[in-house]
Amino acid sequence: MKTIHLVVGIVLTLMCILFMGFREIGRYPDKIWLHRCNSMEKLYEKHLIYPNIEVDLIFRENRKFDVTHDADTSFNLSLASYFSFMKKEKGKMWLDIKNLTSENRITALLSLNKLMEYFQIKKERLIIEGQNWKALEVFTQNGYYTSYYIPYDDPDDFADDWAEEIVEVNLLKESTYQTPCGTIHYWSSILRLDTTTLVFLPGLTADHRLFDKQVAYFDGKYNIIVWDAPAHAF
Repeated sequence: MKTIHLVVGIVLTLMCILFMGFREIGRYPDKIWLHRCNSMEKLYEKHLIYPNIEVDLIFRENRKFDVTHDADTSFNLSLASYFSFMKKEKGKMWLDIKNLTSENRITALLSLNKLMEYFQIKKERLIIEGQNWKALEVFTQNGYYTSYYIPYDDPDDFADDWAEEIVEVNLLKESTYQTPCGTIHYWSSILRLDTTTLVFLPGLTADHRLFDKQVAYFDGKYNIIVWDAPAHAF
């Protein structure tokens, strides 16, 4: 009997989570993005529900943006196909350029600008993501929204010499902010108002500890804000 009650409880909990999720999609459509929309079929099928999409790109030597997650794989699908569709539709695009580097950043910027001009896509409809913040800087300077992806290691693999610096992260000022969806906990270290601010946003089910190593590295160099979404960690 206890087992039946447990199963029923789990099912009801999952149903509540799904209901809340679908409700939030309806309430905040601009904040929901379709992840890894790397095919036109997925774009056509899901666009009415998810107008904002994330696309993985490899910038090839021929100066074309190839829609794919891995450099050694190509489906012969170009970013131009997406722009051709999106120019007639509403929504935004999150472009994750997997191989953006300091060496190809200028060529990539010029190629993207050319596509934007041809298809009449406004810059405010795009977010450019990369793993090289120096390469992203030229996109920021040219009016694009940018997102720096920080690779992270398994916390269990942290070297001993990081231990002292990670402890310092716990000294960041902790604050809370009340929202209709619950309490947001966040930690901050503000050096100066004219200093660049780095905001670390953990994904679904993760919490601020995901960025302990990154925060320890950047603390003292930039303003730092790291947060926990409602019902995460606390």
